[in-house]
Amino acid sequence: MTDIQRRFVEEYTKDCKGAAAAIRAGYSKATAKQTAWELKQDPEIQVAIKERLALLTMTADEATKHISDIAGTRLNQFMVIKKVLRREMVRKPLKAIIKELEAKIAFEEEYAHLADLDKKEQIKHKAIQKERERDLIRLKLELKEKPKAYRDVEGEPQWVERAELDLVALAKAEEEGNIFELSFTEFGPKVKMYSAADAMETILKLNGKLINRHDHTNNGKSFGDYLMES
Repeated sequence: MTDIQRRFVEEYTKDCKGAAAAIRAGYSKATAKQTAWELKQDPEIQVAIKERLALLTMTADEATKHISDIAGTRLNQFMVIKKVLRREMVRKPLKAIIKELEAKIAFEEEYAHLADLDKKEQIKHKAIQKERERDLIRLKLELKEKPKAYRDVEGEPQWVERAELDLVALAKAEEEGNIFELSFTEFGPKVKMYSAADAMETILKLNGKLINRHDHTNNGKSFGDYLMES
């Protein structure tokens, strides 16, 4: 067997999904279903699949449980709720902002008087106070022209709940084969899930409760859509 065929065997025995295994092994996505069907007709590959399944020592019940896990896996299982401190933007009247700035200027004046600042510190403090006083003049002039003026400012901090992805749990789920793919982009983690409907169909097949009906027309599914019979 070639290296890519060996990878197909390894991937196929994870979940018995032919097309998905072909894609993960490196075959073209456009022809994955047909490629998987052709690979499963190869006697050497059939033997390799059976041998690998035997090595994995997975019983029918264990296989059913694994596929049941896939069927039951949902993205919200990997969401964790955390409490974070957040400041919301609030609309504050300019009058209130002026009062706050006046109070700040008065506080700093009293501080400078009591703190026994040295000459260098006094010069720096006075310069900052001068800037505050100029800002105050500007705000008062604006308020005179626009009595209903306001500013959007940060409000008081509040504890809020935020949902985040549990990357450790996601990585473990990918390793166990319960999710199709976990990758990372510039925008954060990207998760691809298996189709729950396909997994449930596989469970029915494993339990002999679903009969495969093959449509040989061009509009029907190919044989590659179904599990290789053991």
